[in-house]
Amino acid sequence: MWIRQALQTDAAVLGELHAASWRLAYRGALSDEFLDTDVVSNRREFWEARLAQPEPSQQVFLSGNEAGATGFCCVFGDHAPALGAFLNNLHVMASAQRQGYGRALLHAAATSSLASAPDRGMFLFVLQGNLAAQAFYTRFGARMAGTEQWDAPGGGRIPLFKMHWPSLRALADATTGFAAPE
Repeated sequence: MWIRQALQTDAAVLGELHAASWRLAYRGALSDEFLDTDVVSNRREFWEARLAQPEPSQQVFLSGNEAGATGFCCVFGDHAPALGAFLNNLHVMASAQRQGYGRALLHAAATSSLASAPDRGMFLFVLQGNLAAQAFYTRFGARMAGTEQWDAPGGGRIPLFKMHWPSLRALADATTGFAAPE
């Protein structure tokens, strides 16, 4: 297993991983037409733009093994004063799930955010229907902190849960066992 910071040249890989994850986990929430036609180009363009002009606090990590990339996460350190860092994405391809990649990516997000906000936490949004993701985050100490609506690409408003870890240090400790990326 390896984890490294994503490069601008990784935009296509990130787009493919993101699209595959959405096709699996967001089926029934996002429109089938969008998932079956536009999602790959949409996610590639998204990552090309995000990596070409990153926000100052943005960190994107890519995980993989000898066969190639397996997942990624994107975190914005010290994003919200009351909540801390914002974990905007964490996706692991289906064939690599339950092998430690998600935990390693979550650890990378937590430890990289500690530098900018050591006394803060981290939050994310998860589809209300994505029970597997909710269970994953809860296993590492996340708690429900509200609800939101997402104006999703391809149309529709999707209900979300806001999940929060009050302490980055506690999250880093809970996901320990994986080296932080260099």
